[in-house]
Amino acid sequence: MRRRHFVSSLSATSGLLGFSGLAEAVDFAAMAAVRGDLERRLREIVIPRIDFSDARLSEAITALGEFARRADPEGKGVGMVFVPSVGEQPTVDLQLSDVPVGVALRYICLLTGAHSSLSSDGFVRVEVVRRPVERRLRIDPEIVESTLARGRGEGAPFADVKEWLEAVGVAFGEGCRAGYADPSQQLVVRTSPEEFEYIEAIAASMAGAPPPENPDALQRKIEGITVERVAFDEATVHEATAYLRSVSGDPSINFVILRSEEFGPVLTLRLDDLPMSLVLRYTAELAGYSLLYEEHAVILADTNRPTPFVVVRRYPIDNERLRAKLAESAPAAKGWLESVGVEFPDGAAASFEPVGGQLIVRNGSDAHRRIAELLAPVEKLEQTGAGDAGS
Repeated sequence: MRRRHFVSSLSATSGLLGFSGLAEAVDFAAMAAVRGDLERRLREIVIPRIDFSDARLSEAITALGEFARRADPEGKGVGMVFVPSVGEQPTVDLQLSDVPVGVALRYICLLTGAHSSLSSDGFVRVEVVRRPVERRLRIDPEIVESTLARGRGEGAPFADVKEWLEAVGVAFGEGCRAGYADPSQQLVVRTSPEEFEYIEAIAASMAGAPPPENPDALQRKIEGITVERVAFDEATVHEATAYLRSVSGDPSINFVILRSEEFGPVLTLRLDDLPMSLVLRYTAELAGYSLLYEEHAVILADTNRPTPFVVVRRYPIDNERLRAKLAESAPAAKGWLESVGVEFPDGAAASFEPVGGQLIVRNGSDAHRRIAELLAPVEKLEQTGAGDAGS
């Protein structure tokens, strides 16, 4: 059995549409303030180094909470609670440098199939759960009203928020529901945990929260690095990426490996004097992995995983004609993307939120590469004609 170890260099309410049952009055402003402070600390506390090797999920979550406390100038950190489930715990193999606590937590959840939620008491709850869960997201009632009125276009408004969410690709299984609570100004959704990253991205755009400022910075950095020599002899994907990280001379280049088997494929590859981006592409293709650049890490995902790898991204739309086209109706975003060649397999979805001017997409790495090519820069969008509201 492999030895587990990990180290760090920091060694319900009235007016609720679609729900029955009324809860007693609570201090919603205080709850929002607690949640806001927790979200801020997840964004702003940066952990210099994380190294998990075959650590149980509970160990990784406990360690991450301790690393956050040590890295927090205020000494407060982020409280984390792991909720045990039936069966053997998944394990975590992850090496990261200079990442916010929230990013590290997201990658741990990606690797293990766990899900995190923010408690109104000011801590993060982490569990491996397959049943529907309920979450509340604060959204201005005027924005909700205008969204329902926009509907499917051509004078067909939505009857309620559940119909709207279904129209933009949110899945609701048995026992799932959605509603809006007027007094607390909260969208209340009960559905499978896998749906919430997408729902939260929609809510963030509605609130005017900007997407990441430099989502392509890591990709540009890697494209500028030349690898003089690659000589992989039956190397695993972990070993290959560890080598590339070491020869890059930049410890802030992070890799997250999502594999379907314990060790995955082995690679034999010989290359000389190529950009690291090309070496990564060839490595991923040889291994049968997809490749996705994020702000803080490169994700390599085994395409044979039982659950296809999809990620949620928010894209700012600056072209006014395209904004107008996407704002015509809730299904317009997916319809436009399909018209320009973006495929939508099961589980993929798209939405456009006029308030934030953002296109929100849940899809695989190939689709996101296609969308990035279309949207950056705006001049390219104009040249291809994609920005024409009539295209």
